[in-house]
Amino acid sequence: MSISEISQALTALAAVGALGVSLWNQRAIHDVHVATNSMKDELVAVTRSDAKQEGIAIGRAQAS
Repeated sequence: MSISEISQALTALAAVGALGVSLWNQRAIHDVHVATNSMKDELVAVTRSDAKQEGIAIGRAQAS
């Protein structure tokens, strides 16, 4: 094999490796996206519940 052929083979191998890393990163990013959305949904639910409880307490205090 000549230096040119070796260089082309290494370049092709590097491209395949980069594709593999890209696919792995895509999966990891998706996992973080799903986890972040789940945490946000939980936070919204807790905030809504807390605000409702606070409103009920204020209403009862005003009625007394």
